[in-house]
Amino acid sequence: MNKINLEIGYGNYLFCSTESWSDLVNKCPTYPHILEEYRQVNRAFYQKVVNLLNSVH
Repeated sequence: MNKINLEIGYGNYLFCSTESWSDLVNKCPTYPHILEEYRQVNRAFYQKVVNLLNSVH
């Protein structure tokens, strides 16, 4: 079979072949610093929410 069927909301479907996926994985871009970047964004958002909540009381 070697296929993946994904439903992407509201009846939209995506069909992908899984044949030779291991050959293609090395061609995928990598983002080594992205996790830390998103952690910083999440911490900044959290701090904004905390500051907003503290200003309400």
